[in-house]
Amino acid sequence: MHRLVFILLMSVPLVAQIYSISGLVTDPDGKPVSEVHVTLTPGFFTLYTSQDGSFRFDGLFPGSYTLAFQHIGFLTSRVKDVTVQDSNLIMQPFILEFDVLDLENVVVTASRAERDVIEIPESVNLVSSRDIRERNSKTSAEALREEVGVFVQKTNHGGGSAIIRGLSSN
Repeated sequence: MHRLVFILLMSVPLVAQIYSISGLVTDPDGKPVSEVHVTLTPGFFTLYTSQDGSFRFDGLFPGSYTLAFQHIGFLTSRVKDVTVQDSNLIMQPFILEFDVLDLENVVVTASRAERDVIEIPESVNLVSSRDIRERNSKTSAEALREEVGVFVQKTNHGGGSAIIRGLSSN
């Protein structure tokens, strides 16, 4: 019986020295970002932020850690020297910066064969990756809103639908 009491008493200080790091990930507008891949080193702990942008690493020992944040459409960011000493650490909201992806031009045609823009006999408009970047487009409809012959119908669900002259909207 004394041995059992001794073992239980010895385990109490060990439990008291295990901590956590928690925080919130937002975009520059302050909106929570879900599904951000968060890595904690050393130890290579990894998790994804929840729907409300929050994360929590449990079972940590006192020490210095590095957090890395990765998500499509955002720049990969790191926070070094996150120190856990004598309490559970709740970090200030971490802001991920948007990353504009450089894409090649896309040509949409009615032909099954792929052709260069010069070879297309019809009148076409070209939306380059630079145009998309300068317009700060978040949806395909927003990327086309300034093109001739395109009407963007706004919806309550998002950016809207692009209706292109000469094509059926269905």
